[in-house]
Amino acid sequence: MSRRVWEEYNEGGNTIPKAYFWGETSGRVKASELNPESLGEKLGQGENILFVLGSEVGLYPEGILKEMIENTDATVYKTEATGTKNVDVEADARYGLMEIVDRLCNELGTSYKYIILAGIPYHIESRVLAGLRSYGVETVVTFNWRHQQYADISFNNLNQKQWKKSLKTIAKQL
Repeated sequence: MSRRVWEEYNEGGNTIPKAYFWGETSGRVKASELNPESLGEKLGQGENILFVLGSEVGLYPEGILKEMIENTDATVYKTEATGTKNVDVEADARYGLMEIVDRLCNELGTSYKYIILAGIPYHIESRVLAGLRSYGVETVVTFNWRHQQYADISFNNLNQKQWKKSLKTIAKQL
């Protein structure tokens, strides 16, 4: 990597690089950048929204996911991971993550306009997204603070403060 490219990605002392213009693996180069205001408006008007909650939901600002889910009247699937038990959100179903993905890749995926992944560990989420992009799933959004190239919509790499602020902006727009 040239020095010039490295400097562009580390402006302002930010130690987290912006999303690359090339992917980490073969396939899609980059997801569409998540704009909190417009996504909040789209979700507020959207129907058939599915939230898939994983083990890292405890990292999210308290109550933010519950607020989003209630305001969108979304369906909620929690994974069997330990962290999801501590979130005050009523789940419509509890499955293992791979079982959820299998169902989404079959008949279930086409029935949702938006599938939102929240709290799925980055390394697992990238494999899940790579699998989902091959099927007729409408729009997959990740709320991970790290860029996910295989999502349809993803944040650029953000620090924790920016990420939490963006999540609150999405919730306000619903």
